[in-house]
Formats: sequence, C-alpha cells, structure tokens
Amino acid sequence: MLAIKHHFRAHEDGAPGVDRAMVISKLLEIDRQKSPQPTHQIINHGTMTGTIIQQATSHSQATLTFNPADVKRVVERIKSGMDDLSLSDADKEQLKEDIDTIEPQLRSANPKRFAIAQCLHSMRNILEGAAGSILAAGIVNEISEIMKLLPAIHQ
Repeated sequence: MLAIKHHFRAHEDGAPGVDRAMVISKLLEIDRQKSPQPTHQIINHGTMTGTIIQQATSHSQATLTFNPADVKRVVERIKSGMDDLSLSDADKEQLKEDIDTIEPQLRSANPKRFAIAQCLHSMRNILEGAAGSILAAGIVNEISEIMKLLPAIHQ
C-alpha cells in the first residue's frame, strides 16, 4: 500500500482525490509480481506406447481403451483374405483358432483383454511370416496399433 498512497491528486475543484488509473496500474503490477509465472517443461520420453502422462493435475483420471470394433475389423480382414495369404496349412489353422478365440470375446459385455492381446500377438507373428503379402503387412500394422492399447505380453 505504500506505493499506492503517494498517488493522491487534487480534483479540478481543489478537493483531494485519488488517481484511479495510477492506483489500478500499481495494483496490477503488484499482482503480476506476486503471481506465479507459468512454467513450460518439455520432456522427451522417447517412444511410448499404451501410456498416458499427466502433469500438474489434481485428482485427474485418464483412461486408455481399445475399441473392440477395430479388432473385429482386423479379424474380418484376415478371414476374407486368408486364402490369398501365402501361409502353410498349419499357420492357417492357427489363425482360425485365434479367430475362434477372439470372436466370443468381442461379443462379450466384458471382454478379456489379455486373451484378445494373446490372440492378436499370435496372429501378428503368423502374418509376419507371410512374405511379400501387402495384405498381411497392412494387417500386421493394424494389429500393432491395437496392441498398444492392450495389456503387454511378455514372451
């Protein structure tokens, strides 16, 4: 208040008054000095998948979820293109078993994410062996993106 009390002036009629503009200006200056300055941090964590980072939050929640429709779309692409993939009969049979395991999970009200992740992992491994197949390469990429949102499998 010491800095403000010196900003009195006389009105045109000679009566004492306050220079309101000067007082407001000084109050804003004091407020700026006492207010915390925003800080900006840039943190490079490298490549992260299936992870959410929150900073300077209070009681915040964040959820990372997969969309079962994405998995269903991949399964349908595999089923429709199975004959065009250069896979052994054993690999095709394993793909069919993985599909037979995933489909009931996708229809479930509470799908078991780990079971879906395991089947997708198996399917991706099989399709990576389909040398030269553009269809398989595209599906492998889609599976990899979906798996970022599912539980990690350590094999």
